[in-house]
Amino acid sequence: MPSARIRHQEIFSALMHSAYLPAEVPPAITTRHFAAYCKVNYNSIKSKETSVLSKIVTRFDKFNVPRENQTRRDLALVHPASQARVSMVITKNHREIRTIIGESQISLYNPEPDLKNYRAFKGVSFANLDKKRSDIARRSCYVLSADISRFFYTIYTHSIPWAVLGKTKVKELMNGGKKGKKGGKPFHWTDELDRALQSCQSRETFGIPVGPDTSRIIAEVLLSGIHNDEGVAKSIGGRPGFRLVDDFFIGFNSELECASTLTSLRNALSNYNLQLNDDKTALKPSQAIFMDRWRYELMQQRIRQEDAKSQANDIRKLTDLALYHAHSLGNSFPVKWIVQKLISIQYDDGNFGLILSTLLRLSREFPVCISHVATFIINNKKKCQGPLAISLIHEWLSVVFKTHARHSHDFEVAWALVICGALKIKVSRAEFSDYHSSTCSAVYAILGLLNEKGLLKEKFAAFNWRATVKKEGIDGEHWLVYYESVRRKWTKDKQMVSNVKNHPFMSDLLNNGVTFLDDTIFGDVSINLAKRRIRKINSMLMIHDEDHMDESSFGLASM
Repeated sequence: MPSARIRHQEIFSALMHSAYLPAEVPPAITTRHFAAYCKVNYNSIKSKETSVLSKIVTRFDKFNVPRENQTRRDLALVHPASQARVSMVITKNHREIRTIIGESQISLYNPEPDLKNYRAFKGVSFANLDKKRSDIARRSCYVLSADISRFFYTIYTHSIPWAVLGKTKVKELMNGGKKGKKGGKPFHWTDELDRALQSCQSRETFGIPVGPDTSRIIAEVLLSGIHNDEGVAKSIGGRPGFRLVDDFFIGFNSELECASTLTSLRNALSNYNLQLNDDKTALKPSQAIFMDRWRYELMQQRIRQEDAKSQANDIRKLTDLALYHAHSLGNSFPVKWIVQKLISIQYDDGNFGLILSTLLRLSREFPVCISHVATFIINNKKKCQGPLAISLIHEWLSVVFKTHARHSHDFEVAWALVICGALKIKVSRAEFSDYHSSTCSAVYAILGLLNEKGLLKEKFAAFNWRATVKKEGIDGEHWLVYYESVRRKWTKDKQMVSNVKNHPFMSDLLNNGVTFLDDTIFGDVSINLAKRRIRKINSMLMIHDEDHMDESSFGLASM
């Protein structure tokens, strides 16, 4: 569909549907209903942009997740009012934003719409990256590989207008010069975007929310200024290369050209208060550009389908090989690869126990895999409810809660709770240790859903969430639990109920029955993790195999 014919309400709704929540958050947290509300009420929300949304200052909640390199990072669960304001600015100016991003010759971000998949911008494609790198290396003697240090966390929001208009022009407009506006009004849509981002984070100008795809769109706008820097543009013009968000990969015919471009890139970034990560930035001869050995070795191994015994041997062999490489490299990429492989293969029923125990083991040691293992359990729910399987899962859940709750590891705890809901396993307060000191909205919202299903051993109030949530307020970082506790009547606190009912934005959501939660994942469903989609299964049409397992079927990979 040509972008010129796209209605703004469709763009706005798509941004809310797929560019709002971080992908790592379990689908029990959803913006589907909010997106539908935004589409129907687009004109009403737009009319409130200046009078209501611009006056609401919020804080986003943090959702802590593991990374493949054994570090962690905080993702943002942005308040709906602030996300609406940011998305409204992008919506109104989506054509110019597409043009700006599209003019960047080396960016891999596709700005075209894909509304059939609820995407206002198609975004980044990670396909064929190895081929792209190989093609560049074949054409070049040297390659510049550069990474911006803590990019999203260090973006200066005031620098967004600089990227589009230039610093000199921005200063002129801020002072009320030609075509500028006095009286504190925005002088350009990039200034509106700057202010909207600040409203997400208590007026902070340092950093932007990490996780929402709207932040990637904004990042592309900012990096257009780097591309247009005279020194950078001259250095990379016509050269083979690409930029994947904040990672540059550009080929040159001489080391001198490569070094000169690196200097130009450093200088351009410093103008935006950004800097390169020296540990991930290097000038490499093309002979040093090749795919990691572990990937070749793992891809060469096949899992046979001929018989159960051969398949089991292949699974054990591939698991050991992935563990060996993960240990050697000090990261979980090889293990994540084999986990994704195992949850997608056609397996012999006799090997179900081996696969399950292998997945539980790998996700126990490499938590970044837990969401994939949860997907396998949900998609194989009937088999996972067999006596041996459920015993293993109970033991694994106990370890997950004991290991991660005390450290407020939101990702691991949230997905473990989803598994509890799917398998109807009751959760006790004791398993949460001192997690209540964190009170991540996503985790406690899922706890609330479990409470509705009768899957908490104690009353929901015993999990000590309400005092902290109430203290933060409806515009605070725990907005999700605050709103849903009123929406779903988890609390009768008169002040909390009043604050939601009288809020200039959230009251409309309440009156329209909008929820950010979905307990469908606890029912008979299959889940597509990559697309965050849940498909209901008609139980009348399903054929469930009986569980025929013995202790030996769980194999050496579970040790």
